[in-house]
Amino acid sequence: MERTRYTISEARAALGGIDAKTILDWIEKATPKIVPTIDKRDQRRKFISAADLGRLADEHERQLAPLDDAPRTMAAALAVIARQTETIAALQARVTALEARPTLTAPHYAAQTDETMKDTNYPAQSHVGAAVARRFSPSPSVSYALPDGMIAVERFAHQQGVPVQTLRNAIEDGRLTETHGEWKVQRATVRHAFTWEQQRQAVITYRSHARWSPCDQPDCPCHASAADA
Repeated sequence: MERTRYTISEARAALGGIDAKTILDWIEKATPKIVPTIDKRDQRRKFISAADLGRLADEHERQLAPLDDAPRTMAAALAVIARQTETIAALQARVTALEARPTLTAPHYAAQTDETMKDTNYPAQSHVGAAVARRFSPSPSVSYALPDGMIAVERFAHQQGVPVQTLRNAIEDGRLTETHGEWKVQRATVRHAFTWEQQRQAVITYRSHARWSPCDQPDCPCHASAADA
C-alpha cells in the first residue's frame, strides 16, 4: 500500500538524513506553503503528505530514498552523528590535557630593545667558574636556574650598555660564541647565555664601545683591568 504521509523524522530520512533544522526551514520556505498536520493521538508528531515530500525533494534536488531504505538511512545518519560526537569528545579531552601542561614559552629576546630589557627582572648572577660551549650545541634538559658563572646574553648586554643586536651580530659572524640551553629564570625561558669565559671575550671586544659601562657585579670580568681581561 502506497504511503500518503510521512512523519517529519521519516521525511528527513527519505531526503537523505538531513537534520531537523534543515527540513523545518525547507517546509517554512516552500512555495506554495506546506502546512504539516498534527497527529490527533500525539500532538508532538507532525506529518507532511507524500506530495509535499516529493515537492521538497524536487526543489532541493534530492533523490528520495525508498520507504524500506529510509530507516536504514536514518540509522546511518545517527551512526555518523555518534562517531562525530566521539571525535569531538576526544578532541576536547586532548585540549584539556594540553591546557593543563606547564607552559615554557620564552619571549623573543632577539626582538627586545634596550628599553624592554630595562623592565625585565633577572636575578643577579655570580660569575665564578667557566664552561665553554660552542654556539648551536645541543640543548640540555630544562633547568630552573642558570649555572654559576653564566648570564643571559640579553641581560649581559643590558648590564654593559651594549645593544643586544650588536652582540647578536658578533655571534652570527663568529667573533663571539654563546652557550645554547634552556633555563627557567623567573617566568622567562633563557636559551642564549654567556659563560664567564664568553663574557670575558665580549668585554675584550666591546670595552671600547661608546655605550659600554661596567656592571654592578664585582666578580664580573668587566671589572678586570684591560691587561687582566
